[in-house]
Formats: sequence, C-alpha cells, structure tokens
Amino acid sequence: MPPQVLYRAPSPEVITLTASFRGNCLFRYEYDSEPRQERFFQRDEVLRLNFSNSLKIWASNGGAVQGRIKGEEVSFGRSGQVTARLLKWRITDGEYELVLYPLY
Repeated sequence: MPPQVLYRAPSPEVITLTASFRGNCLFRYEYDSEPRQERFFQRDEVLRLNFSNSLKIWASNGGAVQGRIKGEEVSFGRSGQVTARLLKWRITDGEYELVLYPLY
C-alpha cells in the first residue's frame, strides 16, 4: 500500500480520528508525544483521538476498524489482517498534507 494523502490544509491543524469497531480488535495507539496506549475493543465501541502532529496505530484486525477523518472513511486493512499505520503531516509545495503511511 503506497502512502495516501487524506487531507490538505494551508497549515497543520488538530485532527480527530473516529475509530468505530465492527468486531474484536486489540488496538494500540501513540500520538504526538503521549505515551503508547493499548486496549481490546469489541463490536460497536467507538474511540476518538485528537492529534496535531502524528498518530501511530496498530490493530490486530484491520478490517474490524472503520476510521473517519473529516467525514472521510479511512481503511486500516482487511478482515483478520494485522496492520500498522502512521498518520502524519508533511509539507509539499507550500501546502500541508495529512498522509497515511503503511508501517509494514
């Protein structure tokens, strides 16, 4: 999976990721300079994370996580797929882009 531009802005801003869980998933996340957190989520649970620089996520079941940023759906993988992603601001030609990078 190549890096995917999710959003463009004139300057970095605080972003909210809403993660809705469609099934069982061990979900680990680390954002900005906060310590890493980990929790087991079940169907119909929702997690909202606000970050300003970067967000790393790891999921034991990428297909069980439905992500949303600025109203757009963000895919974290297929059902049963162990996945890791990085959401991070980068600057390209004077414009900031929020990019979703695969970590492996």
